[in-house]
Amino acid sequence: MIQTTEQIEMMDRRNEILRRNIQQYLVHDNQYGLSNQDQFLLNQMVKEWHANNYELQGAR
Repeated sequence: MIQTTEQIEMMDRRNEILRRNIQQYLVHDNQYGLSNQDQFLLNQMVKEWHANNYELQGAR
C-alpha cells in the first residue's frame, strides 16, 4: 500500500503522541501504581503503538 507524505507524517505524529502518553502512564505507575482501568488503557496504548510503528515502518 502506497502512503502519501501526509499520511506518513500523521502516523509519525500519532506515534509520538502515543509514546508520550505511555511514558506518562509508566511514570505514574512507578510512583503511585495504576488502577485496573488505567492498566488496561496502558496495555491498549502499547498495542496500538506497536501496530502503528509496524505500519509506519512498512510505509517507509
